[in-house]
Amino acid sequence: MTYDQLIARIAQVTHRSDLGPQMANFVQLATEQIEARLTVFLDPPSPTVTNFILETQPALYLYAALVSAYEFINEGDQATYYHTRWLDEVDRYYVTSTSSNDTLVMGGGAQADTPNPLADQNYMPRSGGTFTGPVYGLTPVPNSQDTQYVTTQYVYDALQFKVDASALGNAAYATLTASNVDTTANRVTRVGDFGVGVIGNQPTLANLDVTADIPSGLHRFANGLGTRPPNGTSNALVFIERYSSTIIKQTYTNVIGGSAIPVETWVRTSSAVNTFGPWVSTMQLGYNQKYYNDTAIRALNTTYTNFENHTVAVYLSGTASLACSIVATIGADTVTIGVAAAGQQFVCAPFLVPGLSTYRIAPSAGVITPFTWVTLRI
Repeated sequence: MTYDQLIARIAQVTHRSDLGPQMANFVQLATEQIEARLTVFLDPPSPTVTNFILETQPALYLYAALVSAYEFINEGDQATYYHTRWLDEVDRYYVTSTSSNDTLVMGGGAQADTPNPLADQNYMPRSGGTFTGPVYGLTPVPNSQDTQYVTTQYVYDALQFKVDASALGNAAYATLTASNVDTTANRVTRVGDFGVGVIGNQPTLANLDVTADIPSGLHRFANGLGTRPPNGTSNALVFIERYSSTIIKQTYTNVIGGSAIPVETWVRTSSAVNTFGPWVSTMQLGYNQKYYNDTAIRALNTTYTNFENHTVAVYLSGTASLACSIVATIGADTVTIGVAAAGQQFVCAPFLVPGLSTYRIAPSAGVITPFTWVTLRI
């Protein structure tokens, strides 16, 4: 707004066309009122001069000038009304601070034309300013619009939330993790990081066979990549433990249970980058296992592999054509599990086959006709 626009608006609001000779006085009194209230110095507006507040916050000038105008024409109620409007406008664009070498900044973004040196010395500086002068300003009174100037460095510091953080140690300056798998050194972990304390989904493990960039902790595996254990479901809980950057231990537990897919846990370790040993079941012999008559699907002198990845037990009975020993070979080990007389029925001692191991049964002489071949397995 310009000076000419301001006085034209005063005439419109007051519905008076005879106030022309007094308009300069109304504007001058408004300037003085704004300077006193905001503790700033302003260039008095004229037909050829304006200032920043008149340009950007014209309501401050208009309401202050209308107070003077209505006092001049002796309309006290209107003068009181616009004084209240002016105070509301001041509150809306309330000044928070000044600094020693900067212009005043208002709530609406306005700046005064000239900084007030006295205010710079006596009132609270903005960030970067220095409180150097004595306390001459008004004493703050709660809820008083006329005393909202802060006059002490102590209050300024309080408003800026300045505290002595040294007593808090390094934690006062530490940075929180950026995600639930953030492994940046010296960051502060949150509840749920690395699967600890989480209510909901744990961090997802994308590839079981990758040793790098997998942090220790609890993970979920959901149809990801990599080698699952035999009978391992596509959805599982995976616990990662690290010995070094390349040697890790994985514990894999099915999360979908049932008669066909039991809840089972396997472990394995890596020996080098992306190189793992076999999965080994931690399931105890007999847990979720049953006896199966495998006579029709097993034969002597044939090598089988226990693909179930956990220990199974094998039982054999039958007849022998010649006197002989019955020998079981488990992996590289050989053990005698029974003896038979020619033409007589025999029962062998049961033997255990570890997960992923091979095994075979053969007589030392003659031919054996199996009567039963029973396996304790899943």
